[in-house]
Amino acid sequence: MAQNVDPRYRTSTMKPEDEKLAIPKGHSVSKRSSRSKVLSMALMSGMFAALGGAFGKVAFSEECNVHILELVYSSKPTGWPIYILQGIFIILTISTNGIMMVLFFRALAGSETTFLVTAMNSAANFATTALIGYTLFGESFGIQWFVGMTLIIVGVLLLNKKKFQAKNNGKNGTQKDRKL
Repeated sequence: MAQNVDPRYRTSTMKPEDEKLAIPKGHSVSKRSSRSKVLSMALMSGMFAALGGAFGKVAFSEECNVHILELVYSSKPTGWPIYILQGIFIILTISTNGIMMVLFFRALAGSETTFLVTAMNSAANFATTALIGYTLFGESFGIQWFVGMTLIIVGVLLLNKKKFQAKNNGKNGTQKDRKL
């Protein structure tokens, strides 16, 4: 076998042609991304999810489309301009949700656990949704909204904390702890 392959990654069944695919000495095999990169992808995925929701709200609200077109035209538009604008916003909705999914899955793939990625995604989604709703749509938020948002985030944290603890107990705990 060639000397450029790290011995830790050789197998007894490795063929000479497989060595081309093996990891050379000095290279890392870690697929985990840096923590800041994972967190930024999780935050951006939450923001894109909120943006997709806002585009969807505009796409299916004729009132919003008419208002946008009134800014362009001097008179109230009817007919095909409204449908074209709705189509554009539907495409934007699908596109931003696709970007959100890619970022979220990459963040999950680069993270040790889903705990932090899911919590950061949810928090960014709620905060961005609130900001967009308040600034663009003039929505107001009562105490019920803030309590609900807090309960959802706490629920996500609790669910993922249990999985995180079970994973860590599986590494260092007893056989009984590993069954969690």
